[in-house]
Amino acid sequence: MKNYWTIVKKELLDTLRDKRTIITMVAIPLLVFPVLFAGMSKLQSMQKQEEETKQLRVAVVHNGNAAGLVDDLKEKGDFELITDLVDVDHAAMIKADSLDALIEIDPKFDEKIAQLKTGKISLLYEAKSEVDQTENRIMSIVESYEERVLSQRLRGQDLKSSFVKPIRIKKRNLSTKKEQIGQTVGGILPYIFVIFGFMGCMYPAIDLFTGEKERGTIETILTAPVNRLTILFGKMTVVSATGMISALLAVLGLYLTFKFGSGVPEMFKSMLSEIVTFNFLGGLLLMLLPLNIFFAGVMVPVTIYAKSFKEAQSILTPFSFLMFVPIIIGMLPTIEMSLPLSLVPILNVSLASKAMIAGTLQPLHYILTILSLIAFAVISVMFCIRWFESEANVLR
Repeated sequence: MKNYWTIVKKELLDTLRDKRTIITMVAIPLLVFPVLFAGMSKLQSMQKQEEETKQLRVAVVHNGNAAGLVDDLKEKGDFELITDLVDVDHAAMIKADSLDALIEIDPKFDEKIAQLKTGKISLLYEAKSEVDQTENRIMSIVESYEERVLSQRLRGQDLKSSFVKPIRIKKRNLSTKKEQIGQTVGGILPYIFVIFGFMGCMYPAIDLFTGEKERGTIETILTAPVNRLTILFGKMTVVSATGMISALLAVLGLYLTFKFGSGVPEMFKSMLSEIVTFNFLGGLLLMLLPLNIFFAGVMVPVTIYAKSFKEAQSILTPFSFLMFVPIIIGMLPTIEMSLPLSLVPILNVSLASKAMIAGTLQPLHYILTILSLIAFAVISVMFCIRWFESEANVLR
């Protein structure tokens, strides 16, 4: 046991000295989400502000009607009204960015309004993204005009505003807030700590095994008066630990971004307080530990076999893409935890995390998830033992 801890300390110290590993294990998980969300928030804010203040070229075909609405549009200083475009292809002009929108008023609009009927207005525009404010800016003016017309009608008929709202619907969603959060956010969190856990394991695994070959020290280590399995377990412990640290730092980076980041909607901050609890973190740790041991057990044979860092990286990189498949399946709202799925590695972590956040995780499913992860971790470790005992693999 003393030799084991000596190897763990030695390899961990060497790993922490490697700048590449530190960047992958610590810097990226901690900084990627604050930088990403800050950049996205700043960019979206700038785009939205630009859309709200830019001059809009709006063609109005009023047919001699809705003079009040036309006046309201003229009073807006950020609208350029064009009223002489009648027999042209407005849609083509909007597609070509010659126009931002078309407002077409029905020829019988005033007549129908006078008869207390519904007048028709058509709005044609093109919104290529969610930040486009053309519709909102025009509709705010149209809705204000509609409210004036409605108020005049009600006063003329000596009626109250409740006359136009004969029905009030009281809505009640049986789905709890936690369940809704679990569906919307629960699928994203597993993506974060699974991917970063895998990345956190990969570079230390390459350095601690393939790196020994490149440095020419693998033979020296094997001739040391230490059991070969002790060497293997010591190195695998460091690989698994770096994966755990990387995954937890990624979750911490996301937490700090949502908790203290400027521009983050209050809805997300309230969601965060619902998600991050001691029960959730404890349950997450119990899943991450065997998962990262499984990752180490998959990577170590490859890094033992590879002759160079480049070869090991070229073999392991496709594995990272395989991680996406079960995670993406777990993000689908129609896929929920079940007894068979609790036995599928990575997918069971994704579904269990989502169910934990929603508060719908059944104890049996969670127990089977933990046991299956432990089983896969043990199988991978047993394979590593057999692989590491072969001189042909180690000294290739």
